[in-house]
Amino acid sequence: MAKRFILFIFFILLLSIPAVWPIVAPGFFPVHDDAQIARVQQMYVALRGGQFPVRWVPDLGYGYGYPIFNFYNPLPYYFGAGFMFTGFNVLTATKLMYVFPVFLSGITMFIFSKIFLSDIASLLAGIIYVYAPYHAVQIYVRGAVGEYWAYAVLPLVFYALWKKKIILGALSLAALILSHNLTSFMSIPFILLFFFFQIIEIFTSKKTGNIKSSIIHYSLSIILALGLSSFFWLPSIFESGKTGVDQMVFEKFDPPSKHVAYPLQLWSGVWGYGGSSSGIDDGLSFQVGKIHLIGSFIAMVIWLYGYMVKKTLSHPNNLTIFAIIGLFFSLFMMLPPSRPIWDSFPVLAYIQFPWRFLTFASLFSSL
Repeated sequence: MAKRFILFIFFILLLSIPAVWPIVAPGFFPVHDDAQIARVQQMYVALRGGQFPVRWVPDLGYGYGYPIFNFYNPLPYYFGAGFMFTGFNVLTATKLMYVFPVFLSGITMFIFSKIFLSDIASLLAGIIYVYAPYHAVQIYVRGAVGEYWAYAVLPLVFYALWKKKIILGALSLAALILSHNLTSFMSIPFILLFFFFQIIEIFTSKKTGNIKSSIIHYSLSIILALGLSSFFWLPSIFESGKTGVDQMVFEKFDPPSKHVAYPLQLWSGVWGYGGSSSGIDDGLSFQVGKIHLIGSFIAMVIWLYGYMVKKTLSHPNNLTIFAIIGLFFSLFMMLPPSRPIWDSFPVLAYIQFPWRFLTFASLFSSL
């Protein structure tokens, strides 16, 4: 069994190489957030100076220093700076920081999918997840390192919670928070929905005594995760008044409802390196992926046929239903009909762009 698992991991790594090839090629490429190399270098300088956890870097802010890692996801930069301590230069360390989560995303999706899919189907899900169009946008257009680190961690969060692995659940949830606080915030409704379907699964299997166990496992994982990551999120919340975050979110940027995507954009669109704008003429792609959408539709038809017509399923697969609802909710939150929700809850303004839900649409459509 272990040899078979390692073999499939090897195939995922091998098939993911084209996704990272432009990263490992000589030189670097322009992205929206082009300060990645500087952040890795500054994390290294701060760690070398004995600071841990790193909050303040010495040379940003026009040489006056800046508390960037008080508010900006630190985990990827700890990872990148770690390679500098082993002798790698900052460019190579940054590239390793870029490459690692791409490979990891395929592996974690494979592990999560194996809960209810075959090995071959799980391998396919992992590769489809790696090659989701928005994954490429995160890497090669936006340079959203924190977001695609969170993208890689998400499947592991769901796997650990479903399998009631307290330590792995705590570590993966903490990694999600430390990778990208907005993605972790957006994941709350999906985690709650996931827990609901886990309870349904318990009732279906007539093992109602496990409900208490599930609540305890979830609670412990979440409490431990919040504790492990508290050095980041506590200052981020309680010291936000000393920053211009609220001014930036509520005054400088458009409300999220102006940045909804349109159905045609989720299906196709010109690949671009520009930004998001109100209307349909955005400068970057919001595609879910034709393979992802067509494959999801075919999979849902086959599943419904097997359950309702052929009666080959004794009861609904709750993880399948979770994936279907998760996909439709993700798509809905990106489209114009969701505008009343975005306008009704001011806290959602911190998300800034509804199309960030493409992370979850990629996850569920790959399943």
